[in-house]
Amino acid sequence: MGNVFQFGWEVTLIEWLQETVAQLPFLKTFAVMITTIGEPGLTVVLIGYLYFGYLKDTSIYFTMCLAGTQLFNSMIKNIFDRLRPYFANETIECLKVPEDKYDMYDVSKQGYSFPSGHSSNAAALLTALWYKTKNRKILLWGSIIVFLIGLSRSTLGVHYPSDVLCGFASGIGITTIIEYTYKKIEKKKYYLIILILSSLGLFFCETNDYFSTLGLIYGFTLGNLFEEKYIKFKETRNVLTILIRTAIGGLLFFAVSNLIKLPFSAEFLDSATIASHLLRTFRYFCSTFVTIGLSPYLFKIPFLKASE
Repeated sequence: MGNVFQFGWEVTLIEWLQETVAQLPFLKTFAVMITTIGEPGLTVVLIGYLYFGYLKDTSIYFTMCLAGTQLFNSMIKNIFDRLRPYFANETIECLKVPEDKYDMYDVSKQGYSFPSGHSSNAAALLTALWYKTKNRKILLWGSIIVFLIGLSRSTLGVHYPSDVLCGFASGIGITTIIEYTYKKIEKKKYYLIILILSSLGLFFCETNDYFSTLGLIYGFTLGNLFEEKYIKFKETRNVLTILIRTAIGGLLFFAVSNLIKLPFSAEFLDSATIASHLLRTFRYFCSTFVTIGLSPYLFKIPFLKASE
């Protein structure tokens, strides 16, 4: 399942990178560390801190840029079905499995190669930061980190250089589109357009990343609209309050997600069937909606109220 298409120089470059890592083992540790920076977990924590703290609108903007980029990438991946380098080349080793809970050769779990999600997410975040700050130092140092994240993905054998380059392009492109359209369309209409476009992948996507991100986008947009209409929690600059709010949001997310999984067997959850995929979307939707839309109800508790 999947397609193999590659440029000869890409394979040669990855082989050279891995030979260098074999000679200098500390480079593998460095590559793993750098690629971890591009993982969505750290970005989610940052955005959660901003959302529950004092930059709510900025966090919504960042989320739209990153989620939009991630969903676009997932849909492109399922159109091109490009197998990862280590799938297609015996000379390339997978130095870090994308999803270590699953068989490294299970495409539905490990995802396709083109384009690189880590690269696109990193480029999207940097582009969003640039649009918000216009800070040249952030652009300079951020560009170095983004480049290293992309390089690490090829070094680890999970992406071709062309995956990385196209990932950079999609991250910059999607964020730029959102930058110039986000404030020009009424929020409800904008969210509706996003949800319609996002749902098109239901007709052809087969990998976990798409269905997870689809649920997240539905949960975030609808949760945000619900919170703005019925709760309207106040921002705060109190660091302890923000940390507690963020921790509560994170705990609720994982609690709801695991609660929904309870009635189902591990075999079903990992079956990669349309039913399991739709359950995944529903699970991420509910978890995100509760976190974004409902958890702010708790901010009426005295020690969670806005305070300077």
